Amino acid sequence: MRISAALLLALLAPPALAAAPDINIDPDGQIGLIDWGMYSGVDVGVVQAPGTVEGLWHEVDGVRLITQTQTICAGEGTMFGIRYRLQAQPGDAAWAMEVRTEHPLLIAPNGRSGTSGDYTTVLGQNATGYSGWTVRYPYEHVPGDYTFSILHDGVVKLRKTFHLEFECTQPVS
Repeated sequence: MRISAALLLALLAPPALAAAPDINIDPDGQIGLIDWGMYSGVDVGVVQAPGTVEGLWHEVDGVRLITQTQTICAGEGTMFGIRYRLQAQPGDAAWAMEVRTEHPLLIAPNGRSGTSGDYTTVLGQNATGYSGWTVRYPYEHVPGDYTFSILHDGVVKLRKTFHLEFECTQPVS
């Protein structure tokens, strides 16, 4: 009997941990979740992000909420994630924030693999940020839980978990 490499990795992987509870509003009131779900938007560029499976972070402009949901019926081009706002804080001009995404095991054609990715972004006072995922490549067609966390100084300020399905009958954005 032959076992594929992906199946072998899945069998040898540690059991999935339950997603941590969502954090919609930072306890200190510094960052608040605006909305979440499926979005539309336009890729406007890429930035090197060695902490991700792809090794890139795609910049997106014109982000617009299509459907607020935590269950995503996904296909090629599906865009989902969270929008948030940094509230004005005395003496702070902008914050450097780490965006962390936890996801099922992904194995890219370049040989990189992983179950999480992170990159750093800067958000100005009273500015709106978007952190999300667009299903672009066949290797990303992996169902399961995808969790976005926004951290500042190592502390999780926001967290939202989505469940992706690929063999579903709902309309795909």
